Amino acid sequence: MRQMITRVDDHLHARAKRRAKDLGLTLNELVVAALERELATGADPLPDARRRAEALGLAAAPARAPGEAAPDGRDRVIASARGTGRAVSEALEWARG
Repeated sequence: MRQMITRVDDHLHARAKRRAKDLGLTLNELVVAALERELATGADPLPDARRRAEALGLAAAPARAPGEAAPDGRDRVIASARGTGRAVSEALEWARG
């Protein structure tokens, strides 16, 4: 059996704990049951988020096959971001304290 670690906000954790207690389950049993139920449906769990991302032009594109040409604009974006790596690294270092 595998273990899985996930991060959830405090409010969601408290709700899940309360729900598990109400059902007479452990938190682990509740999470496993919820995950099994979600995976059994085969439905997209985030359709609204995907639709919003697509509307904003932020949806992730599927990976390209080896040798396939990059989509229009990709090379332009990569070129425009050149040299920002250090600035991003410095901002992350500053934010992490």
